[in-house]
Amino acid sequence: IGHPQAVPALTAALGDTEASVRGSAANALGRIGDPRALDALTAALAEDTDSRARGSTAEALGRIGHPRAVPALAAALTGDPDSYARTSAANALGRIGDPGALEALSVALATDDDTHTRGAAANALGRVNAPGALAPLIDALLHDRDDKVRGSAANAFGHLGDTAAAEVLRATIGNPEETYLTRRAAVASLTHLDTGDEEWITKVADRLKFTARDRHGHALRGAIVDLVARREITPRTKDWLVGVIRGDKDPWNRTTALEGLARAGQADVDLIKFIIAPERPRPDRRPRDSDSGVLGVAAAAVVRAAADRPAYTDSLLPSVVRLLVQKDTHWATVIPPLTQLRLLPLDVADRVFAGIVRLMGGKAPENPHLEAALTAERESLAERRRVRDDVESFSRHPEAVLAGFREQRKSRFEVTAPISGDEYHVALLTAVPVETRALLAVLAERGTATTEVQLDGRYYDVFELVSADRPPVRVVTTQATDQGGQSAAAVTRDLLSAFRPDLVFLVGVCGGFAEHGVSPGDVLLAREVFDYGPEKVRPEGGGLRPQVYRTDEQVLRLATRLDTQGRLDASLAGHELLVKDFASGEKVIAWRDSALRARLLEQSADIGGVETEAHGVLHAIWETFKAKGFVGGAMLKCVSDLGDEEMAVDKKARQTEAARRAARVALDVAAAFRRADA
Repeated sequence: IGHPQAVPALTAALGDTEASVRGSAANALGRIGDPRALDALTAALAEDTDSRARGSTAEALGRIGHPRAVPALAAALTGDPDSYARTSAANALGRIGDPGALEALSVALATDDDTHTRGAAANALGRVNAPGALAPLIDALLHDRDDKVRGSAANAFGHLGDTAAAEVLRATIGNPEETYLTRRAAVASLTHLDTGDEEWITKVADRLKFTARDRHGHALRGAIVDLVARREITPRTKDWLVGVIRGDKDPWNRTTALEGLARAGQADVDLIKFIIAPERPRPDRRPRDSDSGVLGVAAAAVVRAAADRPAYTDSLLPSVVRLLVQKDTHWATVIPPLTQLRLLPLDVADRVFAGIVRLMGGKAPENPHLEAALTAERESLAERRRVRDDVESFSRHPEAVLAGFREQRKSRFEVTAPISGDEYHVALLTAVPVETRALLAVLAERGTATTEVQLDGRYYDVFELVSADRPPVRVVTTQATDQGGQSAAAVTRDLLSAFRPDLVFLVGVCGGFAEHGVSPGDVLLAREVFDYGPEKVRPEGGGLRPQVYRTDEQVLRLATRLDTQGRLDASLAGHELLVKDFASGEKVIAWRDSALRARLLEQSADIGGVETEAHGVLHAIWETFKAKGFVGGAMLKCVSDLGDEEMAVDKKARQTEAARRAARVALDVAAAFRRADA
């Protein structure tokens, strides 16, 4: 619940006879974040006999983030006999970021015999950001015996932002005796330092010798390509990036290099043609580059340049259209250039769209994705024109427009289908069109009829789930206006106000964490939802302060029972139903090595998935519960991807399949749900 009223009871529980209770109490105090708990927590950190409980206590002090905890944490870091507790203390000091921790962190980095503790100390020194942090980090990078610790030290320089570290980073990157993991961390830090021209690093990338299976070596070269592409493009780095595009075997490296040149307006006409429509045979003998990002970026660059370099766009647009209409061009290539139209001024976008249609010659495209994409952009352009005309009309005749709007509004938001006075047991909520289409398709395949209801400007569908041995379950469903927590919270409040359901059930697709035993196609039922949006922002960067929401216990028990009895087997189609914690926030994770992804995995040992709406839904329910009475919230989503770079491959097909599986299982659970026995 997270209410400060719990602090006295939780501080008393720090003296419980069971270590697990003491650790749980510490975790709860950390999440509440009330400084009144500092004295009890610092005492427990020094006196508790269980190392895990001490570790939880240290983490709680870090979450509270008060500098008064620094002396106790520093003492634990340098004096606790258990490495887990010392590592937790180092992480907590990094969260707090107080310069008073500098000495203890420096000593731990130089002398601790545990690699995890030294690595945590290095990370924390980067976040403390005190003038004296540079020297111990340089020493660790040069002399520590463990490459992960050296990598943590290298990574910390990027947080410090001190260009004095540039020389040691360059030496590390260029050292062939150093591991790829440490060198890659050094490249990542160098990306955050303004050190000027980095032409030298291209020679390092070209000297790399790694096998086809060496993912760390490939990742190091990819990090170097990304660094060069993000810096100012010089004639020499341009030539090198062009060489990457023309000869690198990794499509992600080619994509990254092309994005850098396109941002700088240096993706020349002959280079674009080499990628999408070569006039001479390519060395690899392929008719064009890969759909894994390269083609989409090239075509998007052509369209994006239309406002500033119209002649450039006009010369390459025929090649782009030939690419888009081909039958075997993947949707990941078709979509990017067309969506660029939305970023162009309306008159420019209209001209480019007309050019695309003209170059198609009135023929239906062979590509199965192109017609739908063109329709979407045609509608977008029409809407932009309508808005422009409305604005112009309003500026000319404001009173007439306002009067017309008032007249329209009289009949615009009326209920167009009656709402029964009977109670609604379940509200099924979706966030994106693929989830809504999947739910309606599953209802159709099961022969369940729906009735459309329009109320206060929102559209709902209502229906009944009938089973032989139970009264019907009345269900209402709708889709949030936009993706994300704010829109989900708004529609949840409207659902609760208009239909008063016993349960709001969020259904759809999500990303999964393979590290915690999750595979694509698994159906995840949320136990707890961590809102990873709240941060404590400091000069050196933000720190997560997640709000935690518990989902409906009855739904957890019901779904587990149905699964145990085999009543969900047909809907699961060979996949598993897993009860897991979830991370929910506005930031979308599409990179396996992102810092945010790593931090989310640390929030719970059983966190299974990540998505963008549940925190909004559950917060709206939480507020309603306080004011009006009991209503439950639950979330069931099917894993369509693992939140990494491969999520764009066959994304639409994966999401459609996952959304249908989630809809089938959710309807099975909803059909068996009643808050009380009838």
